[in-house]
Amino acid sequence: MDWILHPDAESNLFWSTFLLNYPDKKTEVQEAERFIRSLQVREKEISDERMAASLQKIGSRIAAANTPTIPTKTRSLTQPVWYKVAAVFVLAIVSAGLIWSLIGKASEVTYATAYGEIKNIVLPDGSSVTLNAYPTSRLAARSQPGSVVDRRGLLSR
Repeated sequence: MDWILHPDAESNLFWSTFLLNYPDKKTEVQEAERFIRSLQVREKEISDERMAASLQKIGSRIAAANTPTIPTKTRSLTQPVWYKVAAVFVLAIVSAGLIWSLIGKASEVTYATAYGEIKNIVLPDGSSVTLNAYPTSRLAARSQPGSVVDRRGLLSR
């Protein structure tokens, strides 16, 4: 193959001698020569600028791959979802307790009599209570019949 593509004095001498010694192989050598020349691929010329740009690009990629990176620990600005759920749950319980305590105190009605006085009181549910002299009685404002909270001083219901 070198003799066909890149002939020199030594290879020319070898093949000339070979063909003199074996004249019957002349057609085979000529076919081989035609075959090798048909396989010949012409390489595309690459400009020096393009070659330099490609080498620069490869060099920068290699440098970037070899640069050690320091891992940084990032902290999320958002809390996990369960923190939010827990905060809403605690807020709901505290709010419900506060509302219940405020409404519970406002829903009590206190009835009192003066010293030596006996008083008959008709409650909002239609029942009646008689208070003895100088007692107090606390009742739930939305009470069911007979639901007296504090019975001190009651004579009858």
